[in-house]
Amino acid sequence: MTEQESQETKDALLLECVKRKTNLDIARERLNQTARQLESVAARLRTGVPDGYLFDSFTWLKTEVLTGIIGDVATAQIGFSDVYNSAVKIGIPLPFGN
Repeated sequence: MTEQESQETKDALLLECVKRKTNLDIARERLNQTARQLESVAARLRTGVPDGYLFDSFTWLKTEVLTGIIGDVATAQIGFSDVYNSAVKIGIPLPFGN
């Protein structure tokens, strides 16, 4: 492998790592936002019996939606970790940790 090919491989891996880190950050933020909303719902539930609107306004209260959000974070973490570990193995300096 030539020096240029080696650099191109490193550049491509770094780009993929940055993309996957961005995807992971987005998935985590979505989960954090859902957690904040869940805390809000819990607070309303503690004050008494909620009206039907409470549950209709939060589609993520459906188990399959919440499971999907958690799955998205897990998938993003695995994808990022795979690329991150590959980058570390070949000595690509990364501006963030795993």
